[in-house]
Amino acid sequence: MNNPLVVAFIRAAYIALGSGAAVALTTWATTDDAKTIIIATGTAVLSILFGRGAGEGVFDQRTKPDMNVRPATSFDNLPDAPKA
Repeated sequence: MNNPLVVAFIRAAYIALGSGAAVALTTWATTDDAKTIIIATGTAVLSILFGRGAGEGVFDQRTKPDMNVRPATSFDNLPDAPKA
């Protein structure tokens, strides 16, 4: 479970499920054509899986493990406030 690509696809799957459900229900509200609903839902799910899952996963795999990335809340290197 430490593989960044697998973790990224799992995250993308959660988002894709919610987004796919929302798109399916929205499309269903406008049309009763099953083919249209399936195409719209499939497009939403696949775009998230490939965009977020593959994109983030490949990017995370190529990052160096020793980059020493700090959380965004670390304010150690900010300059001092200007003095009035």
